[in-house]
Amino acid sequence: MLILLLTFIIALVASIAATFWARGVGHRVGMVDRPDGFRRLHADSVPRVGGVAVFLGAALALAAPPLFGIRSPEAMPPSLLPLGVAAVAIFLLGLVDDIRDLKATTKFLVELAVAVGLYALGLRLGSVSVGETLVFALPAWLDLILTVFWFVGIANAFNLIDGHDGVAGGVALLALATIGYAAVLNGNPAVAVPALALSGAVLGFLLFNLPPASVFLGDSGSLFLGFSFAGLGLIAVRGGSMDSVPVLVPTLALGLPVLDTSLAIFRRFLRGDPVFHPDRGHIHHRLHDMGFSRHTITLFMWGLAGIFSLVAVMLLTQDPLIIAVGLTLAATVSLIAVRWLETPEIMELGRAVQRAFVQRHTIAQNVRLRNAVRLLEEATSAKGLHEALDHAFRDSHSDHIELWIPSDWEGVLAHHAPFRKESFGVSWMAGREDASELWEISVKLELSTPQVGRLSLRYVDPGADALAHVDSIVRKLRPALCLALDRILAAGPEGSKRDTAGKASPPGVDRGSAKAP
Repeated sequence: MLILLLTFIIALVASIAATFWARGVGHRVGMVDRPDGFRRLHADSVPRVGGVAVFLGAALALAAPPLFGIRSPEAMPPSLLPLGVAAVAIFLLGLVDDIRDLKATTKFLVELAVAVGLYALGLRLGSVSVGETLVFALPAWLDLILTVFWFVGIANAFNLIDGHDGVAGGVALLALATIGYAAVLNGNPAVAVPALALSGAVLGFLLFNLPPASVFLGDSGSLFLGFSFAGLGLIAVRGGSMDSVPVLVPTLALGLPVLDTSLAIFRRFLRGDPVFHPDRGHIHHRLHDMGFSRHTITLFMWGLAGIFSLVAVMLLTQDPLIIAVGLTLAATVSLIAVRWLETPEIMELGRAVQRAFVQRHTIAQNVRLRNAVRLLEEATSAKGLHEALDHAFRDSHSDHIELWIPSDWEGVLAHHAPFRKESFGVSWMAGREDASELWEISVKLELSTPQVGRLSLRYVDPGADALAHVDSIVRKLRPALCLALDRILAAGPEGSKRDTAGKASPPGVDRGSAKAP
């Protein structure tokens, strides 16, 4: 169709010219993004006026063909007009933010108001579907919440990936191509016109945004494109105004910004930070920290976005087998990317999940500790003490266990041979410590005299649940052990219990201390 070709060419040429002009203006008025060595990793100040060029290029491309009498053979869907008005409002919001640096809450409230306005004007989800069989009609209150969340979420998701040269532009082109194809396939070719206008405008800007970038989108561009994608995505995938929205298609078309934003929200939640609190944990930041060049990072992000767009196209076929393959591919790629990037918060969550799988062993250990407490309460001799400790630590991760007591009490316990054996060793001498283990956890024992002792557990590999096990040792086993030692020492050979006031305590008696070289 002539209008599609003409729209794309006008947008491309207009965007190139507008980018040249806006870049110079940005430098002159100080509308630039300055590097900070933390989140903003570019070398020099870069104008953040690319959004102005994209907006002007797309607007001119949509306005010019009708002036020459060239119109789309298909009637434009009525929802495109309110979407256009909303996109202009969001562009102006982003432009003010680029100039004045608005508060995050102010931007959010304006975005919220615009999204509610679109819902009131009829651009809404209504009902959603997953495949051909799962269709969910949304009640009005839920429809409002999900529609507003869709627009605000997609706009800010796209805004978050605009942090590295060429990424936002490349992702936008892939998403627009997917939306345009979906529109034609679903009998909405007129929606391809604004999609192509945006494509040409984005491509013109992208020529100046490739590494090393000489211009950035800014919030005016990223929020404008994000809101436009959100609206066009809803319109393009519908066969008619009353049809349900195959929600996975537009979501996967914007899979990279959705993935990056989801990780950002999850990451901030795990840290206890506000959702809008900026950080340096986005995918492009992680790739930079891993040592990749700017060109490699851009190509990697394009490749990841391309996979998501391909899966979105696969879902348009409505073939159950192809849909299953596509969703499996998207999930696999996401999991591999998350694991490979080694985001600290996600890695810690993985360790927490891993610890959950060893809870059965932890429960068994805690049960043994409870039984050991009962044995300690009944112990009146060195043999009873050993049986209690052996029961408590027989299957623990500790490689060596030592019981330290005042040196002139050792005769009460040292005669009991089972305290030393290959698989379970307990000593009660204030002698030289073996430093071959990587970890040592020491628990202070407060006895009935001024002297003190300690229980020392040594580990080559503490395992996932070893440190959690210490809490039970301190709270449950330690009091019973102190009472048992007092009782056994008091009943020892005559003269063995001496006044030890003023003698030095054994080394490392800090309560609950843990040390590693």
